[in-house]
Amino acid sequence: MVKNALEAAALRRENARLREELKAARGAGDLMGSSDQMRKIYDLISKVAATDVTVLIHGESGTGKELAARAIHDQSALRRNGDFIAMNCAALPSELIESELFGHEKGAFTGAATQRKGKFEMAGGGTIFLDEIGDMSLNTQAKLLRVLEERKVERLGGSQPIPVDVRVISATNRDLASAVATEKFRADLYYRLRVVQIDLPPLRRHKEDIPLLAEHFLGLCSEKYKLKCVAISADAMKRLVAYDWPGNVRELRNAIERSAVLADGTSLCADDLPPEIGDLRPSVPLHAQAGEEVIEIPFNSDYREAKRDFERMYIERVLGESGGNVTRAAERIGMHRQSLQQSSRSWDYPADMSFQTSRRIPATNDGFTRHQKWCRPDLQRLPDFPITSRITGISADSPPPGKFRHRFCVTLRHEFQKTAANLSVDLLPDSAGQGMD
Repeated sequence: MVKNALEAAALRRENARLREELKAARGAGDLMGSSDQMRKIYDLISKVAATDVTVLIHGESGTGKELAARAIHDQSALRRNGDFIAMNCAALPSELIESELFGHEKGAFTGAATQRKGKFEMAGGGTIFLDEIGDMSLNTQAKLLRVLEERKVERLGGSQPIPVDVRVISATNRDLASAVATEKFRADLYYRLRVVQIDLPPLRRHKEDIPLLAEHFLGLCSEKYKLKCVAISADAMKRLVAYDWPGNVRELRNAIERSAVLADGTSLCADDLPPEIGDLRPSVPLHAQAGEEVIEIPFNSDYREAKRDFERMYIERVLGESGGNVTRAAERIGMHRQSLQQSSRSWDYPADMSFQTSRRIPATNDGFTRHQKWCRPDLQRLPDFPITSRITGISADSPPPGKFRHRFCVTLRHEFQKTAANLSVDLLPDSAGQGMD
């Protein structure tokens, strides 16, 4: 009882501290976070809000692009008294988006029973926010460019241009520069929209803000649904910080809301979190074929270590599928042979393994005539090395039945060896393989 009371008191103090930090972390509108990256975003928003330039906001889904646009509008002395009109360019087909943006006259098309103002007219004196601008058709892009240049719109079915006084803020999660290079987005419109660009970082790049955000979302949820869950346990917070949040802040908010609703106690525990967040070492399959072991990638380990492990497993698999041919594997990966050898130089293998340069001999007519073979005449037994099962799913001790056993490759490298030694062994029929074991 005493231990539980002490833990509860510690949780209350920690949450009170987080609430105080949260008040100080509110930088621009509903955007929040005290990390250096977010503070730079706040400074940039304050600077562009003082002017009337067009702004392009770039960021992954769920990073708060519309919140940033609203913050610019709210801090603008020129526009904050006007309306903030948001338009999702990906939500409507190209046939209707022009009517939504520019309006239409009565009888302009079938179903146009009355005159209607477009978003640009509705946002007069304020701000229009064009979300998912990268999904706009090329035809609509041309008309939008003309509006931006002339500051006039022409309704569908109309003949009189209508002046508009509006600030344009657009957003996208696409790489518009690449879209311009492939002619999927107009270059002139891109540069017209991108007078100032704001890049919102994904949540995994500023994880130090997760405790503040999680506490804030829990408070909103508890107040909205009258819940008794008002704190987050240390173990649960550790798991929240460890998760990579591919859905960014939106996913975090939904996860906190779900967990708070389902929690039984006054504090949110690790068991209350969704399964994908509760596992400290989530993994995804790299590639698997029938009979092969799935390679798992620990996303929440150290970034450099995880990258090195992935690179090693990927190269091992490609080498296996390339028959142990380093040159062919390098071509498949898209890198030079020397770079492939350099990348694997730091791999750790058993220190008691000795290596000799292999002797190349012509292939025999034993079912593998299309492959070059490498052999080790002095090889007494195949080393029991775990890489074999990762590449082929089989081992030297239990090869699959059949006239010919599977051909598999073992790529070994000594840490101190200057050149790579490639070893590939063909398992021949039992009669031909006598004396090799």
